[in-house]
Amino acid sequence: MPRISKIRVAALKLVIEKGYDGFTMEELAHKVGVSRRTLFNYIKDKESAVLGPEISKEVELQFQNFAAGLPTGSLREDFKIMVMAEFNRAVGDEFFPEISQLTAQALAEDTKLRNLYYQRDSRMIQRFRQAVQAREGWKSSDPRLTPTVNIIHTQFLTAFETFMETRGGTSLTDAFHNAGAIFEDYFNDELA
Repeated sequence: MPRISKIRVAALKLVIEKGYDGFTMEELAHKVGVSRRTLFNYIKDKESAVLGPEISKEVELQFQNFAAGLPTGSLREDFKIMVMAEFNRAVGDEFFPEISQLTAQALAEDTKLRNLYYQRDSRMIQRFRQAVQAREGWKSSDPRLTPTVNIIHTQFLTAFETFMETRGGTSLTDAFHNAGAIFEDYFNDELA
């Protein structure tokens, strides 16, 4: 397992054991088996140790591609692709299921960590709004912008809540697909 993944696993276990505010970076470094100084070569702060980096080169590239109408040209499909990549980056892909399980458990148990996640989500949705605006050529006052972003964001939040409630028993990917199916049924008037 790469060192950055070991740091995340250790940080998540510490959140579960002691709470987000219950451990120091010194304790995290000790648990990982590195010096505090070495720890900061891999992460910038406690939040990134627990949740991973907020913005990476990969995330930035995804936003740029999405804003340019890539990869498929379909707003909905491209959003799915972007979300799946973000889920894998944020909570651990299929190669690191332990990170996914621990993330779900830590988020479900620690209110402060959950609030930090929601703050991060708010910043990401603002970036997404700007990307949709650029992609579609809409002005910020366009009446289509807010509902488009809100519908997509609600699907994401629904998936996230399911992921937390099941403590990772339902993957974010599956929860997102399930929420999308429910939304489709609703908008096709099958649930309304």
